[in-house]
Amino acid sequence: EKLGIKYDKLICSSDKRTACKEEKIDLFIDDLVSNLDSINDIVNDVLLFNTNVNSISNCSYKRVNSWDEVYDYYLEKSNS
Repeated sequence: EKLGIKYDKLICSSDKRTACKEEKIDLFIDDLVSNLDSINDIVNDVLLFNTNVNSISNCSYKRVNSWDEVYDYYLEKSNS
């Protein structure tokens, strides 16, 4: 809310896969490659938020560096 990001629900869970299934998540954003790996087959879009820790990971996930990039990505996908 502090950053002006609108959302319907904030879900905090260590079991990302179950939460994504139950909530029918369309877009998942995380900074851990392992979390993206665990849900990649059940979520339409996944974004990897760049950090120093995951910068060495060689993966094919779309990387973002800021919430502005997430917003731009979402707008682009919504308009296509």
